[in-house]
Order: sequence, then structure tokens, then C-alpha cells
Amino acid sequence: MTMASFVWNRDPEEAYSNPYEYAAQDQFVHEARKIISRLGKALEKHNMQFGRDECSLRKAAWMLHNDSINALREALSLLKRNKHELVGRIFRDVWESYQLVEYFLLCSSQSQRDLKKWFDNEVITHGKIREQLEKDGKKVEAQHRRQKHRELSKFTHRTYRALAKSYSLGADNKLVYEHYEKYSIAVHTISAYYAILGELIFNVLNSMRKSKFVSDIEIKKILKQSMEKKNAPRKFAQQ
Repeated sequence: MTMASFVWNRDPEEAYSNPYEYAAQDQFVHEARKIISRLGKALEKHNMQFGRDECSLRKAAWMLHNDSINALREALSLLKRNKHELVGRIFRDVWESYQLVEYFLLCSSQSQRDLKKWFDNEVITHGKIREQLEKDGKKVEAQHRRQKHRELSKFTHRTYRALAKSYSLGADNKLVYEHYEKYSIAVHTISAYYAILGELIFNVLNSMRKSKFVSDIEIKKILKQSMEKKNAPRKFAQQ
């Protein structure tokens, strides 16, 4: 299904270089809000179905999916208000939640043991997921996820470049913090974050499909109902 806003398929680096596609971003917000809402309603159907002491895979998936949807909803709201500082950290939360679901869904002897540990309130590190991928002969995928995890972790650990996304340059290349200057909004960062958010929404949607909280038919219906009829045209040429 092709979404009306091209932001859904946009490379974050390209979005960062061409940040002034405001119409497409507004359209993306409308579509994303509808998708997130409908995915939330799909999960809401299972409210009051799981017992407090139940330790099932489905209960874990439901809880982690709820966490992802709430995080996506918050990230979208913050970006719409040009408040991106916490969004990078939210991205990592979403990334870890849906990957943990998919790890548990493997139902390997190790992932089943880790599921029990998870219910015992132990942390299941992302390294466990990568180890399982390597055991399954997916070394390239494991390396890709390791790199992605490192990139997202930089937001959580407040590295220089993560913090620098809240600054622009003024006269003589002096740093300008956007919260001190009324009109100094980091439009490049916000543009890139919309592209990242779009990718994460579809990843969570796919994770919910794998865990059978939404079917292929339901997904097609959700996307069709959420997609706007007219495309927002690109205003500026790609650099």
C-alpha cells in the first residue's frame, strides 16, 4: 500500500538535507495518527484478557506492543509541536520493545528461558537477540541490528551529536540553542525524525502481524482507511 505522504519512504539523511517539505510532513502526521490509533484499538480488544500472574508469550507481546504504540503516539505528538529532544530516546524504546516481541516469538529454548526471566523482572539485553540471530545463521542481520542499536543508544547516552541536534548556527558559527531563540527551530532534525518515525511505525505494524494481533486483511484495511487520497507534492528538489 502506497501512502500519500512520501515521508513514509523517505531516507532520514535526505530528509535532513531537505527539511522544508512541510505539506508532506503535515500529511504524514495525519496518516500516522490514524494508523497508530487503529493499531491501538486492535490491542484494546484484548484488554481484561490476561491474568496478573499469567506468564504467556501472548501476554508479553500484548504488553510490549502497548508500550510501542504509546511511545509512537508520544513521539508523533512531540514532533508535531517541534519538541524533538526526547524523541530520539523514544525511538530506542520502540526499537527494543518490538524486537523483544520478535525474539520471544522465535520460541527457541533460549528465548523461552528469557521470556520467563522477563516475567521475573530481569533485563533481556539486545545482545541476546543478536546472539540468537547468529545461531540461526543470520550474521549479516545481527551486524545490521548491532549497528542500529548503537546509533539509537547514542540518544539515550546523550552523546555530543545527539545533543547537537537541538542547536543551529548563528553568526560566526556560534551555537544557538533553539529554546533560547523563539524562531530557531531545528527543522532539519524534525524532518529526519519524521522519516525515522515512519519506518518504526511500519516495523511495529509488522511485529503486530507476526504476533497475530492484526491480520493481513486488517492491515490492508487500516492502511486504506488511514491513507489520504491526494499526494502532497514535493516542493523542493532533492540535494
